[in-house]
Amino acid sequence: LRGEALHLHGIVILLEFGGRGIGAQILRKLVGEYASRITAIELGVKDENIRARQLYEREGFQPVRILEDIGFTITQRKVRVEESCR
Repeated sequence: LRGEALHLHGIVILLEFGGRGIGAQILRKLVGEYASRITAIELGVKDENIRARQLYEREGFQPVRILEDIGFTITQRKVRVEESCR
């Protein structure tokens, strides 16, 4: 945890398991598990990782800090307490 945000360094899924919704399931599970204790989930993504960026965007993550010098973006998704009831 960083303050009131759950900070992830990343989600790693083997290429042969990509496109099966596993990343989305992981993110949704984290929201459900931590929603009563946090206000946001934050994670970084390499700018070149288009599939991951698209996944995070679909799951409601928005860029909050762009580190152009290293090609990295910190994204964040706000979490509401009622989400833990899903």
